[in-house]
Amino acid sequence: MPYGAFSGPHWSGTSPDGRYAPGMRHGRADPRALWRHANCLADGADRCGTDRSARAAAPADRRRTYGVRRAAVRHGRHVHGSVRRSVAARPDPAAGASRVAVVDCAPENRRFVDGGLGREQRRVRAGRAARRDLRLRERLVVLRSAAPRRMMMAFITRVFFWGYALMLVGIGVSGTLIAPWELRTVFDLPIDTLAAPAAATLLNQCRFLKAIELSFGLFCVTYRGDIFHIGVAHRLFLIGVFSGVAARFTSWIVDGRPHTAFVAFTVLEATTGLLVWFSVASVSKADI
Repeated sequence: MPYGAFSGPHWSGTSPDGRYAPGMRHGRADPRALWRHANCLADGADRCGTDRSARAAAPADRRRTYGVRRAAVRHGRHVHGSVRRSVAARPDPAAGASRVAVVDCAPENRRFVDGGLGREQRRVRAGRAARRDLRLRERLVVLRSAAPRRMMMAFITRVFFWGYALMLVGIGVSGTLIAPWELRTVFDLPIDTLAAPAAATLLNQCRFLKAIELSFGLFCVTYRGDIFHIGVAHRLFLIGVFSGVAARFTSWIVDGRPHTAFVAFTVLEATTGLLVWFSVASVSKADI
């Protein structure tokens, strides 16, 4: 059939490459002819002419093509597969078979069901709670048995501490005010036989040392609560006490045995320092 020849109720012809193309008019497709071809084939009636090649070459309904083709994204489908993933939360079968409890916080508890790992985890946690309560009871028993000893040590520490602090305050005040009498009576020093400049220098140094003793005693009384807890006050107290003890022992070794009263002072100072050192944080501020 020549190109562009009229056949039947619509235009038909051949395309430039030689193949039959229905509805071609001057090299261009007629939309109405294409629609009629599709309508005839869809209805099943032979109204498209006697040419079978025309019916075979007629374009198919695009709506049917879209209906057969799968949509790339469709409601109710997962983006990585044809079926939406909707897996119910349940414990791992392998972990359930091994009976190994997974210890975790609230998210794992919500994932576990009543049976299997959920029951196992509750049993493990209940056992841990029981062991923790047992340890607490054992500690309470130990502390209750050690309470009398702790109270006795706290009482002894308070006695030595207050004795040391009040001794410093008393000796400091008395030495500052009555230094000449202390030199004559306690130290048996004939201050009247000394020259005036030498006696004045000796009394000046004695009053200064007694003032330092008074200051350290006031420090002990003021910061008595902080001395029994690790901190700056605790360290300063220990440095002051053990420095005095070291000086007294050095003088005892080098210069000879002092008076009995000063030996008692040395024992009191050393005992107080050791008690405070070993009773740190065991005596509350209210007990001092």
